[in-house]
Formats: sequence, structure tokens, C-alpha cells
Amino acid sequence: MRRARTNSSCGFSLIELLIAMSVGLIVIGAAVMLFSQAMSATFVVSHRAEMQQDLRASTDLLLKDISLAGAGLPSGTGIALPAGTALKPIYGFAPSCVANNNCVPGNGIAYPCASIVGPCNPTMYGIIPGFQMGIKPPGSPSKSDVVTAVYTDTNFALPCYTVTTITANSMTLTAPAAPPPSSCILPPGLVFPQAVNDPVVGLIPGDVVMVQGKVGGNSATAVAEVTLVTANGGGVYTVTFANADTLNLNQNGATSGDLKQMASGAPPPSTAATRILVTTYYLWMLPDPLGVGPGTPT
Repeated sequence: MRRARTNSSCGFSLIELLIAMSVGLIVIGAAVMLFSQAMSATFVVSHRAEMQQDLRASTDLLLKDISLAGAGLPSGTGIALPAGTALKPIYGFAPSCVANNNCVPGNGIAYPCASIVGPCNPTMYGIIPGFQMGIKPPGSPSKSDVVTAVYTDTNFALPCYTVTTITANSMTLTAPAAPPPSSCILPPGLVFPQAVNDPVVGLIPGDVVMVQGKVGGNSATAVAEVTLVTANGGGVYTVTFANADTLNLNQNGATSGDLKQMASGAPPPSTAATRILVTTYYLWMLPDPLGVGPGTPT
């Protein structure tokens, strides 16, 4: 007759438990590491894809603006900006400024003629390049390049309005009769020009308006910055161009290039106003990490 063992035990010993826990921690640690690496790779890939999309979108905008540069502007000559005062316009410079090396940036702005050594007639051209005339990005030894594109806005039918009066710092616009004449070119889907103060596409303070007309029988063009739009009722609007505007385009004391050259009270029927779009891009060339090639523009 056998005796049953009374000292038999069930379960794991302490050493076995420690070994199992160690192996489990190693497996869990490896899984966490793999998960973390996968998440990091996914984050990098998603951000790289987002950067590529942003670059593609910005490149499309840049190409669009450059391809439209000069559209609707006087061909070849550009638009003369106010001259003869100490306050220089923000946009535009003449080749003589470059020759005299006095078209320099100021207060982070791309193209003022800040100091005058020789003749300088600020001019707004359809496209204005500027090598290292922009801002200085963090960590960059040099300033960024800039390019400014200027063209007329075809989405806002401002030329359909009749310019009835012009003063040195204001202009009165009157809507055409309905239906508008065939000379009024409307954006697709419209049967009548938008209101001058339309909340979506209308004029707002800061917009730049080009006015074309006749002075002494000769064609003349001026630009001014909108500071106020007033609806007078009956399709009549007053657009104010007060001095001390942001771009320094409104200068009643200018000897040339100011709106007052056409301030004849009752301009001829050929006088027309058009909103123009002025867009400046700042381009910074990142150095190539391998030291070869021109680098990557941003």
C-alpha cells in the first residue's frame, strides 16, 4: 500500500515567474518600439505628403500670377506712381533706381525707393523681380528673393461703371442701365455688374484701383489705394483715396503720377476704373544638404 505524498506543490516557482515576466517585458517592449517606429514613419510620410501638396498649390498660384502678370495694364510703359515727394510708394521702381543702387527695402517692404541719389521715377510694372530684396528668414545668411505680379481683376465688373467725377482724392461711379451695354463684359453667370461695395467681391479699403483716361488729349493712367467706399443710392458710389494710405499711392502733393492729374471734375466718357491685383511672393533658396546643386526654393 502506497502512501500519498503530502509535500507535493502546484504553480510556478519564483524563478520561473521572474523569467516569464522578463520575457513578457521584452516582447511588449519590442512591440511598443515597433509601434512607435511605425507611428513616426507614418507621421513623417504624412507631413512630407502635406508639404508636397502645399508646394504644389503654392507653385500653381505662383505660375498663375506670373502668367497673368501685366494683363490689362498699359503695354510696355508700366504705370507711373507718385513722384516729387519725400514719401515713396511701396511698389514699383524704375531702371534708373537699379542703376543708382538706391532701390532698397525698408521696414520689410519689397520695393520702395528709400534714398534718392539720381533720377528715380517709381513705376508699377506688370512683373517686378527682386534678387535678395525681401525678408531675411531665420537662419539664412541672406535675404529672400521676391517677385511681384500685377494684373487686372476680371472677376469684378468695375469697368462697367461710369466714372462721372474725379477729384484729387475721390471718384464717383455710376452703375449702367439695365440691361448693361455690350461693352460691359461680365463674369460668367452674371447679368448685371456687382455692387461696388459688394461684401464678397466689391471694393474694400486697401484695394488698388487703376484709372485710365485722357489728359490734354493724351492717354493717362494712375493708380490709387481705396480708403473708403460710400453708397449714395441709385447705383451711385463714391470711392475715397485719402492720403497716408498703406502703400503710399495717394499723394495729393505729388508732382506726377497721382490721381489729381485726371481731376478735371467731369472726365470724358473714355475714363474707366479697374481693380488691379498686386501679389508679392517671397522665395528662399534652401541650401543643398549635400553641397551640390542650387538648393530647394521655398
